[in-house]
Amino acid sequence: MSIVRGYASLTELFADSALVVQAVPTGAVQHVPADQDGRGPVPASVTTVRVEQVLAGTAAAEIAVRQVVGGVCPREVPLRVAASYVLFLTFADRVPTGEYVIVGTQGAYEVVGDVLQLASANAGDLPATVLRAELDALVRS
Repeated sequence: MSIVRGYASLTELFADSALVVQAVPTGAVQHVPADQDGRGPVPASVTTVRVEQVLAGTAAAEIAVRQVVGGVCPREVPLRVAASYVLFLTFADRVPTGEYVIVGTQGAYEVVGDVLQLASANAGDLPATVLRAELDALVRS
């Protein structure tokens, strides 16, 4: 899995995810260097999100999501406080802090009623909108 890989389908995105959750950013955002030792040239944001529903994997009630916005990931959109998202996540293995990163920078969909809207400027081949029922069917398969 690469955080800069493009995905052609939700099935591929789901397969590369260690954790899929519906979650809401709480407002707790920490701005940190892009790498753990502080030498990274691109700063990152670590956002605490409250997990509302676990769709795949295992998660605590709150988790930290690291995003590099700008620089090497100019299309990753910061999570908005109080918005609800379905997040396709994997471990931030380059930064072993227990944080997660959004898979492919594309794995964030904002929940708007029964529709999920891609929250990335980097759609690639992924659908810009997905019905919640489609995601639920993928999770059950």
